[in-house]
Amino acid sequence: MKLKFGWLVAVLLMIIAQPAAAARVALVIGNATYQHTSRLANPGNDAADVSTALRSAGFAVDVVTDAGKSRMEQALSAFAGKAAGSEMAVLFYAGHGMELNGQNYLIPVDAKLESEAVAALQTVRLNDVMDIVGASRLGIVFLDACRDNPLVNNMTRRSGTRSAFRGLARIEPIDNLQVVYAARDGSRAADGTGRNSPFTTALLQGLKTPGLEIRDLWGEVRTEVLRMTNRQQEPFVYGPPLSGRFYFTPPSPGMAAAPAQAISLDPELLAFQAARRAGSEATWRQFVQSYPNSAYAATANIELAALARPRPQPQPPQAQPSVQQALPRAVLPTAAAGTNAMDCPECPEMVKIPGGSFRMGDLSGKGFPHEKPVRGVQVSSFWVGKYEVTFDEWDACYAAGGCSKRPDDERGWGRGRRPVINVSWEDTQQYVQWLSRKTGKRYRLLSEAEWEYVARGGTSTEFSFGDCIHNDRANYDGNYHFLGCGRTGVYLEKTQPVGSYAANPWGLHDVHGNVWEWVQDCWEAGYAGGPTDGSALTSGDCSQRVLRGGSWFYQPIIVRSASRNGGPPKAGDITVGFRLAKSD
Repeated sequence: MKLKFGWLVAVLLMIIAQPAAAARVALVIGNATYQHTSRLANPGNDAADVSTALRSAGFAVDVVTDAGKSRMEQALSAFAGKAAGSEMAVLFYAGHGMELNGQNYLIPVDAKLESEAVAALQTVRLNDVMDIVGASRLGIVFLDACRDNPLVNNMTRRSGTRSAFRGLARIEPIDNLQVVYAARDGSRAADGTGRNSPFTTALLQGLKTPGLEIRDLWGEVRTEVLRMTNRQQEPFVYGPPLSGRFYFTPPSPGMAAAPAQAISLDPELLAFQAARRAGSEATWRQFVQSYPNSAYAATANIELAALARPRPQPQPPQAQPSVQQALPRAVLPTAAAGTNAMDCPECPEMVKIPGGSFRMGDLSGKGFPHEKPVRGVQVSSFWVGKYEVTFDEWDACYAAGGCSKRPDDERGWGRGRRPVINVSWEDTQQYVQWLSRKTGKRYRLLSEAEWEYVARGGTSTEFSFGDCIHNDRANYDGNYHFLGCGRTGVYLEKTQPVGSYAANPWGLHDVHGNVWEWVQDCWEAGYAGGPTDGSALTSGDCSQRVLRGGSWFYQPIIVRSASRNGGPPKAGDITVGFRLAKSD
């Protein structure tokens, strides 16, 4: 115990010995390049941009990026002396975080989290951070730290514990400290697809706005993040009410600052928050009746309309239409379209897809910037795997010496007909080369355009079966909803055997959820200038390869037909597998 908290004792001694501190001080930490899981896209950018904004607001800022445990503790120790007695101390953290047994931890880039027993030794306690920042007259901790975290999931699987969670636990700061979560307790925050995460994007706007009082800033950030994430992510502020008024960026000359007002509990806001938590038609209707002229009335009416919208009802399994039935006749060039075939007993079953054209990208405008611009694409005929490649199929390659790696199946999940996981993009290249040699056919990964073409299956809706999704159609995190279609509360927390859910209109299974699927393309943050002939983009940022389809781990917005992501080609993950294509 003495060893574990020795650094904090030294920090407290430094605080006692420190001379007068600067008026405004900040420590900004951005952890992106994790050594034992996939790299996060945005914390480095988030840290750089927030530090610039804080310096512009008059803060003395220290910045640390990609910090291991020792480096994080050193930075916090140095910051402790600066924060003590300062007018205001701010700590901004972007990276992975977790809750374990009711305690919150920030995760350094060198953490392995092999088990619950060692997790606290490899991480930094949020309570220690709060003690340091709280030594100022006013302390603010920003935590963009509730991201999807495979490290925690690995620890949960290996140790069998149920006490580790990807979200952060509720906290109750006291005195002069407020802690701002990018996503409220128990939920997760998006890393984002632009330069910054949704939370940091909204925060930067607020920090730079002259005359925006801190309580108004919190409201602006919350509203903007809800808008950007289609109400999937809600920031939350923990801590006692502040006395007086505070501005990160003071009012411009000639701009009158609003007079100080006593802080009171607003019954209208409390009623709105209660209705939002309940999420029922009755509570929203009661709110509208009680506060017909409320500023929240429009939101309440939107929620009522969404709840009143008819929900798709589960249907008994039906025979799936063939490709010929699903496609317009103009794009069916041969009678062979829709044929299924296997080139060997251990080969994946393939479906013949006719050539045709489609519109690719975020057709509804409810997705992300990197799914734009929408463009027309012409695709030639080819074959595609009816299912994601399974452990059985991969293990045949490994047994024959064609694949050098036998990936872990996660203890208790099983192999067999479950989709192979923990395979990198580079690993998939071994598999397609082995299968091509074995059969004399040209197997490969799909291009990104081919993937969306077959995933949509001739549709233009959010999913291949409509604009709503429920857990009887796909394996995803049903604790979230999309477009007001309702949460199911079903979250299986692992892969399911391929074919467990009905096929899309073209006879393909699991194009939504289950596992992300590697495709051939190099990553670009958008489609401008990309190929329109169905071929893969093989230039640009090839340090990231494209992933499509989402996985069991993600919310509905991430498993849409248009959803896309990127990952390092050398990295595997428990959420990632692949599907095969074969050229004519």
